[in-house]
Amino acid sequence: MASTVDLEKRLGVTRQTISNWTNKFADLLSPGSTPAKGQVRHYNDADIGIMASIAHYRSQKRSYADIRAELEQGHTIPAGDVPPMDIIERPEFAPVTFFENILSEMQGLYNAQIEHLQGDVESERAARLEAEKRAAIAETKADMLSNQVDQLTAEKSEITPAWWQFWRRD
Repeated sequence: MASTVDLEKRLGVTRQTISNWTNKFADLLSPGSTPAKGQVRHYNDADIGIMASIAHYRSQKRSYADIRAELEQGHTIPAGDVPPMDIIERPEFAPVTFFENILSEMQGLYNAQIEHLQGDVESERAARLEAEKRAAIAETKADMLSNQVDQLTAEKSEITPAWWQFWRRD
């Protein structure tokens, strides 16, 4: 038999989480785990296996509907496979350490994603700079061509009256 406090320590979740899971899966648990109001909850070995299974499936981000389906098919952790209290109380199994490990792993994933995105940002900035250089070169060429057009237009306007006068001498 285990109390809510025992399960809290063994599974590394809060008392409120144990209570929520007990209410959600009450039909799969023994009557001792869902006593009348004001009475203490007691979880038998089968209940401990079910609660450990719920904790395991939730750690895999499974939905409550998926968990219920697994439990109803009998896919539960045998109570004997749930580590005893003295093992859980060792520092490497403490809930804080467990969550620190998860947090560390998540931070590593975020850091990798951040590094990847920073690389993308740098690549895009380099591409933008290259495009800006090409645009500046194209603008310079366009200005030069425009100047040539203006120059040729001016020359043409100077030549046209001279040629016209040459031909009109008749």
